[in-house]
Amino acid sequence: MLISSFLYGAAHIGIIAAGVDPVLVGVYALNMVGMSVAFAAVVVVTGTIWPLVLINAAMQIPFFFEPGANSRPGVVAIVIELVVGALAAGYGIWLLHRHQDRHADHSEDGQFSAPQQPPAVWC
Repeated sequence: MLISSFLYGAAHIGIIAAGVDPVLVGVYALNMVGMSVAFAAVVVVTGTIWPLVLINAAMQIPFFFEPGANSRPGVVAIVIELVVGALAAGYGIWLLHRHQDRHADHSEDGQFSAPQQPPAVWC
């Protein structure tokens, strides 16, 4: 998943050819790495991609109306993009660990064992 996330972020580097500031492209690419980790984790956990398609579409709407999108970003914008990407990546990693912990029962020897069935009658 991390390899595909980095490849997805790297795919955005090509917009430099369209005249977009390289700093903005680099920051955006790093943000996309973090977002793709989070999105991939949600797909693994939920088994569906469609809510993420809608979320991604909603995230793109501001870019249609943003004046000066090709200009050099300010420090605040760079920090926000990097923080959002890092938080998204952290959320994705946490979600995957939580999902793995809930669905894998490890025995003492490190081997996977069958999940324990709940008792038939709860007291």
